[in-house]
Amino acid sequence: MIFAKDKQARFRFLGVVVWFALLIYFVPSWYANPVSFSPEDAILDNNSNSGQQVLFKEAYRLPPRENAQAELNQAIEGARAVAESDRRLMSIPESVENTSVVPQVLSKAETQTQDNRVSQQGWMVILASYREQESAQRFVAQLQQLEYSAKIKHYVEDQQYSVRVVGIESREKAKTEQRKLDKLFKLKDSYIRRSR
Repeated sequence: MIFAKDKQARFRFLGVVVWFALLIYFVPSWYANPVSFSPEDAILDNNSNSGQQVLFKEAYRLPPRENAQAELNQAIEGARAVAESDRRLMSIPESVENTSVVPQVLSKAETQTQDNRVSQQGWMVILASYREQESAQRFVAQLQQLEYSAKIKHYVEDQQYSVRVVGIESREKAKTEQRKLDKLFKLKDSYIRRSR
């Protein structure tokens, strides 16, 4: 047997046996009288001669909030507004689906002059990039339905159609619009950039 040769293994085994025996002895006594204290059902026994004191005379209850109903109504109205905006986004009218947005394919000189014009407008939020032109056009149509100034930029080398919202005056407004659009369309990789 391994315990006859190895002294350390023998001591470990003996320790396990001792701990196991102690647990068998003490654990049932721990569970023999379980505490079943419920603050609502506490009975004050003033006639007790055992010298025990009652720790909690009654359960502590938080005071009611005065404006709880107003906050609840405000939260419900906010949820209804978000649900209504989601419903509007999900049901795009056929007239919007049939409209086409033609991406701009420009030479470098035209791109630079157009970028100079856009730089006067400030910041942009770059939302998504698509391989198919139709997908980008549908997304732009949704954005235009929500009254955003949305554009498509076509990258010829990568065959990508980048959808962006342009003409935002300040960085703070661009960040606000980015958060709003990320939440509305469940986007994760959008970013803002100064129009160049």
